[in-house]
Amino acid sequence: MTADTQPATRVHLLIAAAVLVLAVGSIYIRAWDHSFVSYDDPEYITENPHVSGGLSVENIRWAFTAFHSGNWHPLTWITLMTDVSLWGTDTAGPMVLTNAAIHALSSVLLLAWLARFTGRTWLSVAVAAVFALHPLRVESVAWATERKDVLTTFWWIASMWCYALYARRGSWRWYAMLLVSVVLGVMSKPMIVTLPCALLLLDVWPLRRTGDRRRWLRLIVEKLPLLAIVGLGAVLTLKAQTAGEAVRSATQIALSVRLENALVAYVQYLRMTAWPSGLCMNYPHPALFADPHYPWWQWLGAAFVLIAITAALAWLAWRRDLLPPLIGWLWYLGTLVPIIGIVSVGQVAWADRHTYIPSIGLLIAVVWLCAAFVRRLPPARSIVIAVAALYLGICIGLSWRQVGYWRDSVAMWRRVVQVNDRNWWAHGNLAGHYAADGRWAPAVRHNRRAYEIRPSQDMANILAESLVQQGVELGKAGDLDAAIANLERALELNPAHPTARANLAYAKQLRQGR
Repeated sequence: MTADTQPATRVHLLIAAAVLVLAVGSIYIRAWDHSFVSYDDPEYITENPHVSGGLSVENIRWAFTAFHSGNWHPLTWITLMTDVSLWGTDTAGPMVLTNAAIHALSSVLLLAWLARFTGRTWLSVAVAAVFALHPLRVESVAWATERKDVLTTFWWIASMWCYALYARRGSWRWYAMLLVSVVLGVMSKPMIVTLPCALLLLDVWPLRRTGDRRRWLRLIVEKLPLLAIVGLGAVLTLKAQTAGEAVRSATQIALSVRLENALVAYVQYLRMTAWPSGLCMNYPHPALFADPHYPWWQWLGAAFVLIAITAALAWLAWRRDLLPPLIGWLWYLGTLVPIIGIVSVGQVAWADRHTYIPSIGLLIAVVWLCAAFVRRLPPARSIVIAVAALYLGICIGLSWRQVGYWRDSVAMWRRVVQVNDRNWWAHGNLAGHYAADGRWAPAVRHNRRAYEIRPSQDMANILAESLVQQGVELGKAGDLDAAIANLERALELNPAHPTARANLAYAKQLRQGR
């Protein structure tokens, strides 16, 4: 009787799964009263009449035929419509909790899959726990728009189950279910495009289906229908993103800049996993600044780190027959390829949400490496367990805090500028929200900072408008000197501003009449 079939181990797995679900719920329950944020939520949900209108035949037809927001993911649209029909659009909380429920279910499925097919119950618990509770997951779960992330990951793990059962039992029924799962994953998010390659890695370990050339050929042929499905999804996605002008061409971002950014991003994700500090919604692409290139030592150093890790893990696999760390590392490297920035989409250098599926491989690599270390040095077992428990506790605390940054748009953008004060785009968005609330002092402050970082006529006009509005507010409060100074500064930025001229003349008249 193997370890994963012993009744006691099954009980342990059930307890671990229940604790995992409760932990995920305790982190994300605070999002119950969260508002929708201004980044993508309006375009995806609140101001999208097809989604905000709820489930209907017409809206479902739209979901399958539209290339909205640079994406083709009808299943994601349909689940969002379902949430709207159930809960409305007054708050984002119910949608976020739906995300959290899907995330918790995926974590449990991952735990069960690893435990069954590796036979290492507690290592599987460790991987699933960090996957579920790490603060890098918060963006994918606490952001209503990122339903596509949690949904496609659920179908990814479901596909792993179908494939492994097909491999073990040889039943074509499971292969048919695999095809269905992959289709549903493609309809959720194009991230699933790398799944066939990931399944090939699982053939090496833990399924151990590899052998001679004929066996390899059979494994590759098995993946061809999957490649056809994800390939079609990739074509539809590229068409959607091109139609939505989401893909930035080489004339906008040079290939050399994209390659540099890809190398740095790989190492950044390692740092963010090991030390999850300074996490936020937006890390601007260097192409948005005057000098888009990274210092040579930074991208060259990143390349060295990646090559060194790969070589070390390959040596362990070859000389020590330690396959899991290499398989997990290759999973991490490979699943990040579509979103690492070589095909540049949007304006971010990297993003927390991009680690959602790749982190599974990375965590497998780290956990199995630690287990190998403990086997060779048994006295270190207690230390490793204590460090792991401390790390998991820190992750839970940081995730709880990170969820709070998604309570509304102001909190979200405030966190971004707190992490990176040079993010002019975030300063401008935060200023816009303050202006919408009539809070002109902070609006001026953040517009001024945005203008300092990236001076342009557009930014000058925006700053001038906020200075005018603050000047009017100051004038009404009786501080005419400050009001006049604001209005004069606005006219320096935009000499043609009619409201500034009129209010400046009026304020000077009032001051003279005192």
